Amino acid sequence: MSLAEDLASHGQKPEFDMQLLQREAEIFFDGHESRLAIKTADFILENVENNNPDVLVVKGKSLARLNQYEEAIQTFKKAVEANPDLVKGWYHMGRTLSADDQHEKALQSFDQAIKIDSKFADAYIGKAFTLMTLERFDEALENAEKAVQVKPDIPIYRNIYQTVLDVSESQ
Repeated sequence: MSLAEDLASHGQKPEFDMQLLQREAEIFFDGHESRLAIKTADFILENVENNNPDVLVVKGKSLARLNQYEEAIQTFKKAVEANPDLVKGWYHMGRTLSADDQHEKALQSFDQAIKIDSKFADAYIGKAFTLMTLERFDEALENAEKAVQVKPDIPIYRNIYQTVLDVSESQ
């Protein structure tokens, strides 16, 4: 039984357990238990704080993992409406829009994440992959390079840059 279910069964309002409940939802997501993450997020949103942007992001990521893209996109929209400066909300909305073949909208979401935090390297990577899908290889390479510039000590960004470079050169 999850903490959310336990609290609900005792009729407790979990206001003092908000952080613990949120962490539980994140742990479920990280453990690839997306349905339990959604269930916990819904419990928080229904009983504690109905527009908590961080909880909405966990729910959105879980929905996206289950390929429920439209509902995930709507959930991310709620998150960024609640907190327009929520970089991870814009980033994950971009990823989900791209996965749903809404590439131009995805680029707009990645751009918004970058506008808020120009050092958020994952947004450059998400944008680079979306641009590759659109066969806009020069722009993809520029964005992969920006990720490396922002986080030069993180090997994965250099590896992705090299992959984008290789693909660009082969086209």
